[in-house]
Amino acid sequence: CMTPSEWLDLATKYNDMNWVAQWQTNARIGPQGQRKLEALRVGDKAGVFVLPGERVRLLGSEYAYRSSFRRFQDEQNGVTEAKLKRMGQECVIQATFNDDTLTCAFDDGVTVDFPFESIQGYQK
Repeated sequence: CMTPSEWLDLATKYNDMNWVAQWQTNARIGPQGQRKLEALRVGDKAGVFVLPGERVRLLGSEYAYRSSFRRFQDEQNGVTEAKLKRMGQECVIQATFNDDTLTCAFDDGVTVDFPFESIQGYQK
């Protein structure tokens, strides 16, 4: 999990890195980190990035929210009654996984797994 100042520092240094260091950085931060880094490099500090430490909001439309789980039928990543109660709420991403899922912590301390598609404003 990188702090906001670490992201800004990386954005400042990125162009001066050799291609091997850039490649290693891109591999380490993944696709969502690459999106965030590019946004910071061009001066765009807004946007939704699915990265540990980011505060995000879950979709608020019931249809869109339910549809966001369509890739999964299991209880861990699929839709459940407990997850439906979290629709539209904010949470902090604790971890992300290679299957494009994440673990989110809510203000009440509960952690729940979701697909990336459940995040309002998510872009691949």
